[in-house]
Amino acid sequence: MKQTNDEIINLCDRSKKILHDLIDEYIRTGCPVGSRTLSKKSDIDLSAATLRNVMADLEEMGYLLQPHVSAGRIPTEKALRFYIDSILEVRSLTKAEKEDILQRYSVTDMELSDLMRETSQILSIISKNISVVVIPKFISSVFKLIEFINVSRNRILVIFVSQSGVVQNKVIETEEEIAQNELDKYSRYLNELLKGLTLPEVKNKIIEEMQKERNRYNLLLSKALVL
Repeated sequence: MKQTNDEIINLCDRSKKILHDLIDEYIRTGCPVGSRTLSKKSDIDLSAATLRNVMADLEEMGYLLQPHVSAGRIPTEKALRFYIDSILEVRSLTKAEKEDILQRYSVTDMELSDLMRETSQILSIISKNISVVVIPKFISSVFKLIEFINVSRNRILVIFVSQSGVVQNKVIETEEEIAQNELDKYSRYLNELLKGLTLPEVKNKIIEEMQKERNRYNLLLSKALVL
């Protein structure tokens, strides 16, 4: 869980330094760290007694744990979160980096897979680290709009757009030919009916509407829901 700014501010610079060094030592050895071990570090000019007091305060604040009375301390999840936040450096992008990003995204007809691959490469180059880009599962998408396009007799291109901008398309076959003006009516009806719903909610909504008595006598709505 991410810490609030107030929690971090409550730590003075000395406590932050001691906590940081203790976590460094714990990561290196995998063992509880005692005040005597920390006092031997060349960059800490504090007595073992002073270190014990600071470590006791850190334990009380939830940053350290003592497995048993005679052992040193180990960092808690809260302390490790502090450690990760402290080593991350946020910087602004340079002008050259911004121009490079704009140039890479200047191609507007990229497939989603190509877009994700390009994004991963950009992040890796800028951060000089391995980068992995993952899109949310499609089932968690939120409906924005759907369009039906008559591509040929008995074949319709269905275009689905989520609120996050993900676009999916599929060609479906119908038993009868449907004019484009009818398809436009279906799109308008469904876009009004399903806007803002997740895909599971869309499915439930369509089932609910199809079960309503009035739809048995409304050919337009019935065809839209079937599509």
